[in-house]
Amino acid sequence: HVHTHMYLIPVYILALLIVGTIAYTTTTDTTDPGTKMAGQTPPTETMKAIVNTHFGAIDDVLRMDLTHPRCNLADSQPGDMLIKVLACSLSPGDNRNINGSVSFIRKCKFPWIPGHDVCGEIVAIRDDDTDAKQHFAPGDIIVTTSSQTIMQGGLAEYALVESAHAAKKPPNIRPAAAATLGSSAQRALQAVRKVKVGSGHRVLVLGGSGGFGSFVIPLLKAKGAFVVTTSTQDSFCRELGADRVLNYEKYNDSQCWWNMDEFQGKHKFDCIMDCEPDRKGNPLGWSLCRKVLKSRANGGFYLAVSMDDPDAKMQSLGGVVRHMVPMLWRSMKSSIPFPCSRIPKYRLFMATPERSDLSEVLDHVDTGKL
Repeated sequence: HVHTHMYLIPVYILALLIVGTIAYTTTTDTTDPGTKMAGQTPPTETMKAIVNTHFGAIDDVLRMDLTHPRCNLADSQPGDMLIKVLACSLSPGDNRNINGSVSFIRKCKFPWIPGHDVCGEIVAIRDDDTDAKQHFAPGDIIVTTSSQTIMQGGLAEYALVESAHAAKKPPNIRPAAAATLGSSAQRALQAVRKVKVGSGHRVLVLGGSGGFGSFVIPLLKAKGAFVVTTSTQDSFCRELGADRVLNYEKYNDSQCWWNMDEFQGKHKFDCIMDCEPDRKGNPLGWSLCRKVLKSRANGGFYLAVSMDDPDAKMQSLGGVVRHMVPMLWRSMKSSIPFPCSRIPKYRLFMATPERSDLSEVLDHVDTGKL
């Protein structure tokens, strides 16, 4: 039976070749019109990039890749722009992605490129991104921070960035300086807006010399607030505008901010902004603030800018629950009308990238306000 059908094999092969040829020649271009780049020179195939090959310490897991596949708009999502990177900075969030401490909520496909705070020159904009075309054009120098939905970052020659989170860089700001403004400065601006500080308000900033604190102090002073901060860098914080700097290395426990008579009674703080969590995961500022921070009924506001433990491991659902539930419970408890109105209002601050906020930050830096 097999032998009688052997002669049919060449016929089958010929039929398959004919069908394949017809299918190939009749296939139409299914490329999304938004991915076509009018007038753009076809990109080279590779680029230089620093890639993360596996989870671990930042000095151990990053390597230079001289032939990494170059990104282009054909691989983009709606709202993306292609830029040539001029400068990139790494934030604490990048470090957590690199060391894998948030691997449950940040899924990575190795190798990937870190760096979500970037300054670069626009190479191409998607044809279907009408909003971006109203604000930008190829050749513009922009600053951006990612919402981290894009896993490929800016430690490379080229990058895809979200146009909705980008703003034009003023000419007087160097690219390297501009690349540091996307996260900390923008978060500081949103945090000051969140606490609704006004003239005469008394604010305590825990950790005033860090990336966030060094931006929030001048922003608070611009609102007319009286600012006290904790830091070992006295002169630096005073240059930023702090009215009082508490160097905790020079005080014993009885002289720390939560025990100082000058911050109690009628002189309590209207707001505490906690940028310096305890590394053991204890909410040190929140547990000690009652003596010096007004109650919620009197406008007292405690803003937790950082997590209880910035080194917490969120590598499983259990890790996320253990880390987040205590902070969410404090927020809920402090909102109960009675009797919890006698404690300060607690909020965990979560920033969201906004083009308008980044533009405002860049304007403040350009005019010398920051």
